[in-house]
Amino acid sequence: TLLHGLCLEDRISEAVALFDRMVETECPPNVVTFTTLMNGLCREGRMLEAVALVDRMVENGHQPDIITYGTVVNGMC
Repeated sequence: TLLHGLCLEDRISEAVALFDRMVETECPPNVVTFTTLMNGLCREGRMLEAVALVDRMVENGHQPDIITYGTVVNGMC
């Protein structure tokens, strides 16, 4: 996805902006979208934002899965 590509290219600020735009439009993020952005944030050492995204994910009615939790745990190592 475009979000994944931005994260791979270390363009996290653009990925966050795209994610926020998705939330505002008719393209709501799903578990994969949330986890992809979390991974990008973790890779940049932005752990507080990644953990906050887990909370936001739950608030939006999505249940984190093992990949989501693994992403956050790996980011903390």
